Amino acid sequence: MNGAVDELAKLLVPGTGSCFAISLAAGAVLLPAPRRWRAAGGAIIAATLLGYAALAMPPVSYGLERGLACGFRSIQTPAESHGAAAVVIIGNGVSTHLHNGRYVHEMKRETRENVAEGVRLARLLGDPVLIVSGGIADPESQARTEADMMREALVGAGVPAGRILMDAVSRNTYEQAREVAAILARARIDNFIVVTAPTHMRRVHRLFTHLGLTPVTSVPLARGHAATLRPWPFSRAALAASREAAYEYMALLGYWARGRI
Repeated sequence: MNGAVDELAKLLVPGTGSCFAISLAAGAVLLPAPRRWRAAGGAIIAATLLGYAALAMPPVSYGLERGLACGFRSIQTPAESHGAAAVVIIGNGVSTHLHNGRYVHEMKRETRENVAEGVRLARLLGDPVLIVSGGIADPESQARTEADMMREALVGAGVPAGRILMDAVSRNTYEQAREVAAILARARIDNFIVVTAPTHMRRVHRLFTHLGLTPVTSVPLARGHAATLRPWPFSRAALAASREAAYEYMALLGYWARGRI
């Protein structure tokens, strides 16, 4: 049941094409109705068009991102790790595309940045255990686990393979927190750093604290979208960023409603 609710919620995330189409359709259905409902239908259509225009503006997307990322930063000194014995790298997704007749799986930009931050922290702290977390979210489009891709990238960057532990079964953020908590318990590690994208960190941090853990957080340097005036005030990048931020806000609300955070 929860899976069906989650899939339905994804269709209603502001900034998605599905939410745009559903909202316009709902407004259009009301237009032939009596005057009161006709006015409501027109208001829905107008609100949808204006709302999507706002979401496509860099200052709006920047503000939504900052609301999620505020308070999180990147660790710069060993002292800031509070004696962490492990670095947990949370995957932020995999992209799949067709290349020369076959499907190729790649880490999304956010996941690559998380891995780079993990490598930096490993060098900063000396010899910590690294835990990579991410399984197969969609078996129909994903053949390799996210954790396997991150492990490969870490080894390629010089991290000893023997220092890397994997959670390759998690399908979502909630499962990642639970699986990583179990790995930490088996390894008898209490102090650890968690790395994920700035906009994702609030949900991840709350999940771990709800499980009784106290992670130190470290985020890659956020690129964000400059909140400056341009000749054309709208962009696809801003709309995409707003969509991702809206998903995070909805996920936080959903997790809170289910008692997960």
